[in-house]
Amino acid sequence: HSSKKLTDMYSQLLLISVLILSTHDYTLAHKRSNMQAHLQEHLTLLTRLFNRIDSNSDNFLDKNELLAVASRMDSLQLEDNVEHEFDSLDHDTDDLVSIEECIHNHFDKKVTPKEIERIELEERKYTKSESEFWMQRSIRKFRQADQNKDGYLSRSELKFFLHPEAYTEMKEVLVNETLEDHDMNRNGVIELEELKARGNTALFDESVRPSNSADDMDMFKGPLDKNRDGTLDREEIWKWISMEESKYHLDEVEHMLGEVDDNKDGKISFEEVKKHDYKIMDSPITGHGRLYRDEL
Repeated sequence: HSSKKLTDMYSQLLLISVLILSTHDYTLAHKRSNMQAHLQEHLTLLTRLFNRIDSNSDNFLDKNELLAVASRMDSLQLEDNVEHEFDSLDHDTDDLVSIEECIHNHFDKKVTPKEIERIELEERKYTKSESEFWMQRSIRKFRQADQNKDGYLSRSELKFFLHPEAYTEMKEVLVNETLEDHDMNRNGVIELEELKARGNTALFDESVRPSNSADDMDMFKGPLDKNRDGTLDREEIWKWISMEESKYHLDEVEHMLGEVDDNKDGKISFEEVKKHDYKIMDSPITGHGRLYRDEL
């Protein structure tokens, strides 16, 4: 009788073990199947992403294509930022942003229309410690961004105020500010010596210095002074202001090519994209994966 009980217990344990092993095998198979499906979906999305960037359909991503998508992603990011900022600026929820709301938000100060008029018209000298100097500049940007001159900024106008360097609509006010900062003799142009006196070395980049010269003037002329008169006029100043964003995009593209272009042929193949997929998706060029997620 005791022997039969042991046999029955053994049979039950054996059955349980078989069931556990079967369940384990099924779970592993299910996980393996899910992983394969996930990898296939990932490969499909990478292919769509690659084709979306590869505008000339030559099966490579070149520098121009990467620059184009970087610019597009930056524009989308800018639009998102404007939407977010609009909601935080529009205190009275009238779907318009007033100059008072802008000043209050940026300087944590409530001002009256009369105070705004005084700040706007007073002549001010550059000083980082004087908040009204920066307030005055914000007021000027607001006036320029207010394209229909109704005294308010709509959603479409707020982008000019928040990101003026990205829009030609803001060219006049930004060029005027740059002249105020650098044109010390007030002759309407910026001279090399004025830039050096202000300690601005942004134009003096060794990468644009001619190999046969050690003169700062050659670097000054190289990237911006197209007419080679030794000064920057209003058009050249605007080029200087607006080129910063393009330089940022170019830096990111050069970085990606350095990280992903394994054979150093100056372009990225699909095999290289698959190998370095995480670097592609973590790059500002694809909006830190936004372009990939848009394919979902």
